[in-house]
Amino acid sequence: MGQNTQLAYRNYSDAFVASFSKNQTLNWIKTISSSKHEWAKGLCVTNGKIYASSEFNDSAFVAFENNKMFRSKGIYDVYIAELNEQGEIVNKALIQGKGEDGVNKLFIYENYFYTCGWTYDTAYFYNQKSISNGEGDLYIWKCKLNEVFKNSK
Repeated sequence: MGQNTQLAYRNYSDAFVASFSKNQTLNWIKTISSSKHEWAKGLCVTNGKIYASSEFNDSAFVAFENNKMFRSKGIYDVYIAELNEQGEIVNKALIQGKGEDGVNKLFIYENYFYTCGWTYDTAYFYNQKSISNGEGDLYIWKCKLNEVFKNSK
C-alpha cells in the first residue's frame, strides 16, 4: 500500500470501513468502536453507495457519524450504514432486541436489500420482527432498498 496507517481503537475489537484509490492509496477510513467488541460483517458497493454492516455491544462510537454514540439495547445489536463515496453517512438502520442480534451478510440486488443473521430474542426490523424460539434463530430480511432506512432520521 505504501502507507502506514494506524487505527486508534478503544478496546478488544473495532469495526472499520476503508476506501482505496486504484493505485492503492488510502482515501479514507472510518471506524465503529467501543470499550467492548464490534465486528464488520458485510460490505456491498452499488450505484456509488457503500453499504456496510456490523455488530456492536455496550456504547459504540461511530466515526462516520461524527463519533455519535449508540447504546445497544441487548447483548449485541446490528448497525447498517449507507455511505457515499467520500465515506460520509447517508443513512443508517439499527436491528435491536433485548438479547443478542447478529448479522452475517448483506447484498443489494435489483433494488432490493437482503441480509441474514441471528437473534436470541425478538429483533425488530422497523415494521417487521423476528422471534427466536431457542438459542439463536436465523433471520433473513428482504425489503425494498428505499425502505431499509425509512425510519432512520
